[in-house]
Amino acid sequence: MPIQRTAVKAYFPKHMILCTQVRFPLARRPSGMGRGGAAHGPPGDIMDETRDSNGNVLKDGDSVTLIKDLKVKGTSVTLKRGTLVKNIRLTDDPAHIECNAEKVKGLVLRTEFLKKA
Repeated sequence: MPIQRTAVKAYFPKHMILCTQVRFPLARRPSGMGRGGAAHGPPGDIMDETRDSNGNVLKDGDSVTLIKDLKVKGTSVTLKRGTLVKNIRLTDDPAHIECNAEKVKGLVLRTEFLKKA
């Protein structure tokens, strides 16, 4: 028996991407590794590494450069593209780092806006 497909009309804004019906299985996580759970994989696991926008591994004390102008919430300061941030500190979340910029102290930045200097 052939598979029947029904056409569905949906209207999306131009900036949205329409997902197809094909579903790919997600990579299975070892038992005890839920989303944001306390259990982590072995040391050096790729999920625990903090990486910049180019895929380079970041460590405590590294220097990074901003690749985009960023507005800082709660202040009128804008960190310009190309600003060098020295002596970063890694957090529990691999998508965030802590640092002190020249104008703002105690700043948390997302790693997708950084590249290793």
